Amino acid sequence: MKHLSKCGLLLLAILIFHTNLIATPLSPKIRSINFSQTKNIFSTSYILSNLSIKTNDILDVNKLKSELDVIKSLFIKDCYYLTSVTLDSILFTPDSSWVDLFFTIDVREKILLKKIEVIGNTIFKSDYIVNKLFTSINSCLVPSQLETDIENLLKEYESKGYPFTSISIQTKVDSNALILILEIDESEKTEIAQIRIVGNYETKSEVIVRETRVKIGELYDAEKIRNIQSQLIRLKLFDSVDEAQIILLPDSLQTKNQNIKSYFLGACC
Repeated sequence: MKHLSKCGLLLLAILIFHTNLIATPLSPKIRSINFSQTKNIFSTSYILSNLSIKTNDILDVNKLKSELDVIKSLFIKDCYYLTSVTLDSILFTPDSSWVDLFFTIDVREKILLKKIEVIGNTIFKSDYIVNKLFTSINSCLVPSQLETDIENLLKEYESKGYPFTSISIQTKVDSNALILILEIDESEKTEIAQIRIVGNYETKSEVIVRETRVKIGELYDAEKIRNIQSQLIRLKLFDSVDEAQIILLPDSLQTKNQNIKSYFLGACC
């Protein structure tokens, strides 16, 4: 038997190693998805129907992380706010071509919304704000519904001349009761300080400004601003009309009244 040289041994080792790499799948597929709930709230089939990952899919670790949030959201919608979801293990088959996924869902007690607090508001009374919300006490706090409620409330502030109002949301749990806190920063009342028209070559700017139905010195009205584009398009005088833009003027150009900020309205046509 001939002895292999060191160079020959090295070449043989590389060939064997390379062969093993080819034999081992780089992207295993999902064979099964399993759930263990501390309380059986939802069926496995229901949870799976809401996930983007399916059996026979190629394993994507990054996608698994987002699925944890999806599973938790299912329980939150049903008032199980303190539920936690973890991916306990990913088990590979001996040849590493398949994996079994195991999730643990720690389900806590149901918590209903028992109180809504509103702070920082001066334009609208707290009772008015709470009564305008579709989110109500003695029910589940649904994040998507609350988001819609906040958007509608901000539109009301816009209609009153406060387009830069912001609302922060806080929640706290007290004796298995959920408390929702809406902290409102109304900012300052806003008025139109300038109206500029850009891109008009034939129609005079003052004619276009008149057709916008917006006047200098009036309070910001979100609906009137949104209607500018359609109003100018109906004139059939322009090839195109962009949406009006609101731009904050520098401090040096703002009015002396510290309670009112001035903004620039630019309509491009």
